[in-house]
Amino acid sequence: MSDALFDLSKMDPMARRATAALEALTKAIEIEDRMAVEKHIMAAESALGKLREDLAVYDSVSKAVGDASSSIQKGVMFQPSNTDKAYTGAEEASALGVIRAGRTNKLYRKHQVF
Repeated sequence: MSDALFDLSKMDPMARRATAALEALTKAIEIEDRMAVEKHIMAAESALGKLREDLAVYDSVSKAVGDASSSIQKGVMFQPSNTDKAYTGAEEASALGVIRAGRTNKLYRKHQVF
């Protein structure tokens, strides 16, 4: 999925942040600084939480994309069956883009919002 909307390599900066927070946590434990330990634990939890959210986004995007691209016909144009060349006026349906004045009792009618 390297050419998809979401790529796992985009998670690398947050993984480096979590690794840096864990290394700083280890150093804070060695010097026995309680405030620094708590700060680095919160930073590591935050980074790992973002990584967990990114992984959930990756899963949902890959599930949504899935095999849908192979089953959809792309580039198929809509071809209307009633064009101006095939319209005789005898049908009840009007041709696309044709305005007939005969459907109203006057040629000009004020715009009405329904």
